[in-house]
Amino acid sequence: MEAYNYLKEIYTGKRAIYNHITLFSLLGIMVIFLNNLSASWGSSLYIDLFAIPPSTTFELWIAVVGGFLVAAYLFGYAYQYIHSLFKREECSLLEFDFVPFGTFFKVFPMFFLWQNYIILISIFGVLLILSFNIHMLLYVFAGIILAILPFVHMILISFCSRFKYRIRFFYIWLVFQYIDKTLGDVCFLFLQVLLLALVPAAVIGALVIGSTYIEHEVYQYGIELASLCLGVYSFAVLKLVFSVGLVRIVKEKLMP
Repeated sequence: MEAYNYLKEIYTGKRAIYNHITLFSLLGIMVIFLNNLSASWGSSLYIDLFAIPPSTTFELWIAVVGGFLVAAYLFGYAYQYIHSLFKREECSLLEFDFVPFGTFFKVFPMFFLWQNYIILISIFGVLLILSFNIHMLLYVFAGIILAILPFVHMILISFCSRFKYRIRFFYIWLVFQYIDKTLGDVCFLFLQVLLLALVPAAVIGALVIGSTYIEHEVYQYGIELASLCLGVYSFAVLKLVFSVGLVRIVKEKLMP
């Protein structure tokens, strides 16, 4: 299974353990910032015991700026990683340096454009369906929008091959060309990644269920927090696996 091979390669390399510890730590910091920020709004999104709401405006800004910087870095790192896949065959993690901050500013305008395309299509579709008063079609429409997202991601992947703004990347109908040429390959890749996701999902589910049998509140919430961090990390790694597969599809089916 190709996705499984990609996963194994992501965990290879001279500094693989260090890189994955760094990735896990950055994701954990982002989770903590988000937890503390949500607590400042009145209640934590997930774990109240470990939420420390900012007590001053300065602490609030530290949480906001710190959370944004970590999120921006991870965003840039993901697309810098994708860019590197066009230049090398292996898919081990990149070293963590300051380059992803620059990558964030290169990719975000294109990302913002396509997210707005999706939002506008979603709003138009919902209003159209509601005007006909056929609420059941909302679920079908939502499924179609979700199915389009991987192909939007492929457009961003194509852009990341050189980080050059070309007029074709601005055409909204480009996504339908990608769907026409790669639909079967993307569906097969998605099913492979979905199968890989069953393992961490089972582990996280077991931890969450097991925590309900622990009477000590601190230990219970500690396991739940660990489950959350593990879930976020697993999702990030599986998304990288999915991105590796999409890069291979782009190189084989969409590039001369």
